[in-house]
Amino acid sequence: MREIIYRSVASETLGGDDIFRIVFRAKRANGRVGLSGFLIYSSGHFLQLLEGPHLELRRTFRVIAQDTRHSDVTVLSERPITERLFPDWRMRRIEQPDEAGARRFMAEQFGDRIPATIDTALREFYATIGGCLAARAG
Repeated sequence: MREIIYRSVASETLGGDDIFRIVFRAKRANGRVGLSGFLIYSSGHFLQLLEGPHLELRRTFRVIAQDTRHSDVTVLSERPITERLFPDWRMRRIEQPDEAGARRFMAEQFGDRIPATIDTALREFYATIGGCLAARAG
């Protein structure tokens, strides 16, 4: 099994209904191929963790990377795993607009021991969003 965490920039035309459909379809598709994970959407950016069988993960990620509803797909982490972090989440949308909220949510799942790959991904993701927002404002 493998885990991949990536971030990307949503298309400017993407709306709330589109996010709902993405998560809904991902739950169905992931259930069929044995994947699990989460999706965070905040300030026009995505952070997603997917985990599951290596071949299915690679196939699914290839499709995701080519999806025109986002761009600038950047892999933050890809590694082999022995067990899933989110075995019951075919796809969970985490609605946290800031890093502190996302960390609180993850702490509820893991206690004081948020896995290092997720910790790093959250820090990088929200730093990227902050940089983008500052560039737009300036």
